[in-house]
Amino acid sequence: MKKGFTLIELLVVVLIIGILSSVALPHYQKAVNKAKAAEAWSLGKAFLDAQNVYVMENGRVSDSLDDLSYDFPTELKDWETSYYSTYIGSAALIFQGKGSLEEATLYYRFHMPDGVYTGSNRRMSCEGGEICAHLLPCGNGKVNRDIGTGNYTYYECNDI
Repeated sequence: MKKGFTLIELLVVVLIIGILSSVALPHYQKAVNKAKAAEAWSLGKAFLDAQNVYVMENGRVSDSLDDLSYDFPTELKDWETSYYSTYIGSAALIFQGKGSLEEATLYYRFHMPDGVYTGSNRRMSCEGGEICAHLLPCGNGKVNRDIGTGNYTYYECNDI
């Protein structure tokens, strides 16, 4: 009598491994993307805190990242960063995803309506579809739909 596995037994094992990996792979990818987003979370939170200090010292939002008391890196592996500020008292640090995060854009906004600082003007949002539902630190956040004329969806955390 020969010892070993039959072809059918080997095919069943390969089939089971294939099924298990097809179930586990999407969950793994979500976990990897969430870990990549953690870098943007920490930088975004530091941006909001630094902007908060700048507003309390100067009474307005900063014109550039260089004005803030935090040295923000511009070269990140998974994100491209940009900054904008407006004369009406808004500033945002924007993270545009690269690679598996290409669809996602994270915004950290600091807004002073009518130039008045209320202390709760901080917001994080993600635009880019289904991938955003798993990237925010506040869970799924608040889902906002139908902005303007299009069917536009973004996820948002307020007062972070």
